[in-house]
Amino acid sequence: MSRHGDWRNVRGVGVRRWVVFVAIILLGAFHACEVRAMRPVWPPCETVYPAFSHASLEEVMDKLRSSRDRESYCLQMQLPRFGERALAPLVALLRSDSELGRVNAASGLGLMREQAISAAPDLEHALDDPSGRVRAMVLYALTTIQPRSPALTTTLLKRLEETNPASLDGEALISTVASLGPLPPEALPVLQQVLERIPLYDPRAARDAIESISHVAAPQRLPVLARLVGDKDPQRSARAVLALGRSGVWAVPVLLSRLADSSDPGRQAYERALQWAWYVAATPALAAYYQADMPVLLRQLRTPDAVARKQAIEQLASVAPAFAAAIPLPGQGEESLGMAQSRCTVMDALSASHPPDKQERKAILAVAMTVRQAAPDSTCPVPIY
Repeated sequence: MSRHGDWRNVRGVGVRRWVVFVAIILLGAFHACEVRAMRPVWPPCETVYPAFSHASLEEVMDKLRSSRDRESYCLQMQLPRFGERALAPLVALLRSDSELGRVNAASGLGLMREQAISAAPDLEHALDDPSGRVRAMVLYALTTIQPRSPALTTTLLKRLEETNPASLDGEALISTVASLGPLPPEALPVLQQVLERIPLYDPRAARDAIESISHVAAPQRLPVLARLVGDKDPQRSARAVLALGRSGVWAVPVLLSRLADSSDPGRQAYERALQWAWYVAATPALAAYYQADMPVLLRQLRTPDAVARKQAIEQLASVAPAFAAAIPLPGQGEESLGMAQSRCTVMDALSASHPPDKQERKAILAVAMTVRQAAPDSTCPVPIY
């Protein structure tokens, strides 16, 4: 016997379905409201801590010794306005007995980005910190500052060789190595061994390892990447297609050799890589973009050396049209996103550059307008002189 009010007493299959549908909608709406209520919404730092924007360096550093979470982040956001004056107290805090202070110091140096490049040796020394939280934040800082130091690269590669790549330390090390630009030839066997030890359930670490292999300044990287194009794991294969194709004309002979072997099961992946390599080879600006060490190039814009600045502007002018190039690949979304991020980084650097010479300013503005034409709706800043 059915109970009074039981939904099964509603006559008609269509009506019953309608009742179920409305119930699902109501439950979904309730769940969405519940999730929104539980999700924290962070107001801007200026709203929560308005006094921080007027605080002195001494006041900011004093609070960083013990601050946490949102307060700590809002304090660190004030550090760039102090410039190089903030480096000495941050390095001192990085060497202090307070674990929280050391975490905040490393994070603050990372937020200062290129302003903190002279602190890279101190961050390298802090890689031996007994706290895993501090080590992770130090690696984050090195990734954002992106120093170019052969000694640091050697240190990180040695640590990577001795660390489980599936651990948090290992993943952070791989990501940091991938951000250091061109790598020496001796990095190739280390990175190959690391990639072999990365489990299939960790695609991010594998992606960074393949990216690192593509940065090795030796032709031996090409056959290694070509073998990865035919990998059974589709994510590793797709990353290798992108990485190998960026080499342009240099990748073509290796890929043609692979395609000549009709028994190779990864034929379609090799065809995509060859298509991408030919496209890069036929687009000089794109080839120049992939060969350029962009962080170093952008730093040259702020050097007092007029000759170095001129060389940087000329190289950026040859690279600028690359941002308008299409990415004709199934995995183009990720590559296009990387190009978009790089475009804004370039525009930020151009906007922050204020050379004394009028001709230099005109040349910088011309480069900026070329980059801007690639994405007219972009919110990246344009230099105003």
